[in-house]
This record gives sequence, C-alpha cells and structure tokens, in this order.
Amino acid sequence: MPQVRIYGSGNARSSLHEQEQIAMPYIDWAKKIAYEGNVSIPPGAGDAERWGSAYDLALFEDGQKLPGLVLLATVNLNFKWEDGDEKSWETTEKKAFMNGFKTECEKAWSDKFRITKDAPVPGLALGTSRTVPNSAGSYSVARVAILINTVEQWSNIGTHGTITVYRETPKAKRIGVKDQRDVVFEKESLSLHTPSGGTKERRTVVHEFGHFLGYRDEYPGADRGTSAYTGDSDSIMHRGDAVRERHYVFFADWISERLNSSWKVEGLRNLSNTPL
Repeated sequence: MPQVRIYGSGNARSSLHEQEQIAMPYIDWAKKIAYEGNVSIPPGAGDAERWGSAYDLALFEDGQKLPGLVLLATVNLNFKWEDGDEKSWETTEKKAFMNGFKTECEKAWSDKFRITKDAPVPGLALGTSRTVPNSAGSYSVARVAILINTVEQWSNIGTHGTITVYRETPKAKRIGVKDQRDVVFEKESLSLHTPSGGTKERRTVVHEFGHFLGYRDEYPGADRGTSAYTGDSDSIMHRGDAVRERHYVFFADWISERLNSSWKVEGLRNLSNTPL
C-alpha cells in the first residue's frame, strides 16, 4: 500500500478532538447511530453539483449529554503541488497551506444551524433492518461538524477529491472546482480578500469547499450556477461569507432517510422546498 500522510493527529477522532473547543460539537464516539461512507449528492438535488462519493457521514449522540445528535461529515482531500518558475514549494509551506485549508473550512462550515425533527414519515421503523437503535427516536435536534483530512500527494485511495495548488498564479488554469478530481488553487487562495463585486472579505478556499458539499455558485453569470439566490450577495456561495440554512439541506435529507423521520434545517428547509 502506498504511504499516506495525514496531517494533524493522524486520525479522524483525535483530529476532531483537537478543535472541538474552537468550532466543533463534542461527539460521544461510543454511541454511533448511523454511518454511510462515500455518500453521493442525492438525485433530488436538481442541478446541484452531482458528486459521487462526496463525503462520509456518521451520526452520533452528543458527547456533552445534551438532548441531541451530532452529524459528522468527513471529507478526505488529496493535495498535489505545482512549483513556481523561480521557487519550489517547501515542506513547511505545504503543511501550512493544508492546515490552513482544514482549519478555515471546518470553522466556516461547522455548527451553523440546527437540524430539527419534524414528524415521522412512512417507512422502516427504528431498530429494524437498518440497525438504527430505538434510542435515536428520542432525539429531535442535530448539530453538524465538518472534518477535513488532508492527505499529501501520493495516493487517491480513500479520498473524496484531489486539489492541485500552484505556488504561483497558473497561467493556463482556472482557479476553482471543475470536478472532484480537478480542483485548482494558488497559494494566495487561502488569504483573505474581497471578491469582485463583493463587500466582505473571505477566503477563496472556503467558498470553493462549498462545491465539495454539493452547492453551486449563486452569483450572477456563474457557468454552473443557480439563479435562485443571485440577490443574496452575502452568501458564501455568492460573493459573501455567510453559510445559509439552504447549505445544510443535504445533511437534513440524509438524517431523514436514516432515522425514518422528517428533519429540516431550523425546522424550515429540506430538499423539497429549497431550490438548488
């Protein structure tokens, strides 16, 4: 097996624990309720980014004994590096970029809204063939934690996407996400800047990470954008820095399917009432 290097503590559990006091809900690792690896964006997502194997999802009980659940969305990303004409990437620079990408995207996308239980829907009962414990039925709220594992260069095995980072601005490449295996950034993509036409500073990587979660561009004139939210310029998928309730509907859909109940973001939004 090729060597794989995971930065941080080396595994999902301890890596999350390192940051739980900053942006992450606390997970009771011994009480996993549901899991699915390599989750694809659901077919009911209209024209949303149709990633296959977009991320892994796992549902746990809240480790702080709060009356709720925590949905952990894990995205494993493989980083590749392109040197500049005059200077090559240094090991410390690579590590700093990956750690910065991980920290900023996890912080921006984690725990922004609650996903709440609405009402039961027809289907399998808890505790039957899906092996979902009956205790899950007693919960009515879930929080979301995003975990990014940054894997360097050697292998695509087990990853959900591949990112190439240029040390200098590439002359023949477009910055951003074309598909899961064709993501291009430059070194400055991690820096704060105000997008053209925007009014707030943000990091390009945080916007682009939204595509990995299945959401399209929302600004006018985007090649693969949606016209539903062109007036919401503060949105992270537009030219702003705010994650919106609609950016959690895929998570609500997955919880609904796993727990045989209707779950909505803040009790309002799901795939059936959210244009994407």
